[in-house]
This record gives sequence, structure tokens and C-alpha cells, in this order.
Amino acid sequence: MYENKTEYIILNNMLAEVTAPVSKEEGSLIYDALSPVANELAKHYIELDSFVRRAFIQTSNSGFLDLRAAEYGLERKQATKATATLNFTGTIGTVIPQGFLVQTVDGKQFRTIDPVTMAAGTATVSAQAVDVDTPYNVAANTITQIPIGLAGISTVTNPSTASGGTAIETDEDFRTRILTTVRNPGSSGNVNHYIQWAMEIDGVGAVKVLPLWNGNGTVKVAVLDSNRLPASSDIVDDVRIHIEAERPVGATVTVVAGALYDVNVACDVTLDGTKTLTEVTDAIRATIEDYFKDIAYQQTVVSYPKISALILTVDGVADHTGLTLNSTAENVTLPSTSVARLNTFTIT
Repeated sequence: MYENKTEYIILNNMLAEVTAPVSKEEGSLIYDALSPVANELAKHYIELDSFVRRAFIQTSNSGFLDLRAAEYGLERKQATKATATLNFTGTIGTVIPQGFLVQTVDGKQFRTIDPVTMAAGTATVSAQAVDVDTPYNVAANTITQIPIGLAGISTVTNPSTASGGTAIETDEDFRTRILTTVRNPGSSGNVNHYIQWAMEIDGVGAVKVLPLWNGNGTVKVAVLDSNRLPASSDIVDDVRIHIEAERPVGATVTVVAGALYDVNVACDVTLDGTKTLTEVTDAIRATIEDYFKDIAYQQTVVSYPKISALILTVDGVADHTGLTLNSTAENVTLPSTSVARLNTFTIT
């Protein structure tokens, strides 16, 4: 906005205002007196340009975006901790205390939420990550270490994937939510209202609302986490409690986690010689998974032409043939509350 307010332009403008018959050449008294002033003014214009950008939601960021959001009663959603189910084995009668520490091989630590007593040589208990963010959504059978041993405990593992760990809301996601709230105001329990209520909960990344899904007065709210995957039971419960406190009298609200819909992708690729087949396969997989994340609850169709085009953008791919989605050369239509998940992926 202030591109024309450079030190050079400011200095020359000031020199032009000097009407006295004195030298204005570089090194002259008047030139040397005005040059530092021009330099400082140019710095202020640079800073002023950034302040103007911070004044608008579309261009603001970090703490300044938080301040703009506060004007509409919105707050940035915070990161959440992953939870996992643990199976212990050991001596009958051993008590595993609340807060007992376990971890993965690479040091991601979890603490048990409740105390539990070993019965028949086994015990099952829920645990929560010691820190927030998505890396704690670890795969099944990876929580196997006991850093501080306890007599009577032999082994530990997590039979299923840990879930619910989400990152703090990014500037871009927060900006989108603010603009959506402002441009689509919720009122009297309309669809926009339910979306706003659900999106206010930490860890929620996307929402789909189905009004009248089971008759008059019924509303279904399907929730994804910030990773655009089905929300954990804790997040679903938080959304349900919040909506129950806000919903209109008489509405029957059902809150569920979104569902996954498997999409199988296969195609033949021609390599251009710059990448190996393994490198190309990994890159294509990541590209398709990013596409599925982008369309989650935004589109109800996985586009065959779009995936074809995405494959061609991957480094190392010269061409491809025989692309199929779920064994057909057609778009894949997703159920109403489902998001696409790349299931089998075959590249030859």
C-alpha cells in the first residue's frame, strides 16, 4: 500500500520543498540533514503497511487475528491430547495407579487416566498423552515401553490406534471459521447455528449438519477432528454437551463422529526416470490423501478427473493409464456423513 514511500522518494520530496538557494547535492548540509529523517520515515511506512494488514481478517495473523476474532466472540481452538486404550499383563491383584507412565519406543509418553487392578493376569485402562498435538495419534501396538517399572507388571500395549490428538487451530482454519461465522450468521437454531456451536469446541475441524434426518425436530451433527478424520468420543461428547446447552427447546439432537468411506485406487504409471517407483508411489499416496483431506465435508464426490490430474503433477510421473477408483473409471459418491479414506493403493 505504501510502496511509493521509499527512502529515496521521501528524501527527494523533502529536497524539492527546500526553496532556499542552497546546494542539495549528496554530501551537502541539507542533504545530510534530511537523509536520516527520510530513512526513519520509510521505516514507519513499512510498519504502517503491516498494521493496515493486521486490521483486516483476510490478512491478519497470529495474535492480531485472535484480537479480531474476539470482536465476534470467537476464540482460537486449542490443541488436544490423544487417548489410547492400554492392555497390561502381569500378576493377579497388582494395582496400576492413576497416572502410571508408559511410552512408545521413540519416547511419546502416556499416563493412565484411572487406577485399575490386574484381574486374571490382565487389565485394560484408558490413557492420555502427556502432551498435545497429532504425533501422539500413534499406531496400534506401539505403546510398549514402561520407563519406570512396577512390580507385578510384565507387558503393556495398545491394541488400537491412539486418537483425539489435534494441533492448535491454524491461522488459515481460524480465519475461515471467522469469515464463515460473519457471512453465515446463526439464528434460531438454523443449520449455521449448529455448525458454529460444534466448531467452537477444541479439536473440531469440520462439521456436517443434517436437519430433519429422522423426522420433525431432529438434527444430526457429524463431527470430524482437525485432522479431518472421525472425531474421538471425547470430542463428540464435548460437542454434544455444548449443543445441548445452546439448542432451541424441542430439538432432538444426535451428535456422531463422521464415518470413513474406503476408496481403492489403482493405476499404471510411466516414470520419467528422475524418481524411483517407491518414491513416486509414496508421493502419489500423500497427494491423494491431501486431496481427501481438502474435500472432507466440502464435497460429496471423489473426482476421477481430479485424481488423474493430481497423479500427473507428481515429480517423476511422465504419464499414467488404467486409473480406477473402487474398480471403476468413475467418480465415487460419498455417503452423507462420510469422508474418503485411501484404502488399498496399487501403482504398477
